[in-house]
Amino acid sequence: LQPYDFHDDMSSGQDKYVLCAFESNYICDDGDLALPGKCLIRSPQRVTWNEAAKFCRGKGASSITIHNEAENAGVTGILQRDEAGWLLPA
Repeated sequence: LQPYDFHDDMSSGQDKYVLCAFESNYICDDGDLALPGKCLIRSPQRVTWNEAAKFCRGKGASSITIHNEAENAGVTGILQRDEAGWLLPA
């Protein structure tokens, strides 16, 4: 990911997709991307900053932390070309 792909600029005034993660020692649901010990979920539609936080909390999920290039590639794989969105702070 590039720093501008998913960011936490609440003031942009645009609805965006949100990515969040939840702990999982098991197989992720269909449509969820797996990283070591985590499943990633993407909101089905664009949302505001507040809706993004509510979506993640409602799924029992939190922000995504990318630790290495392999995780970066995995997260990038669920984004559409030129898609921007919310990446909530930890």
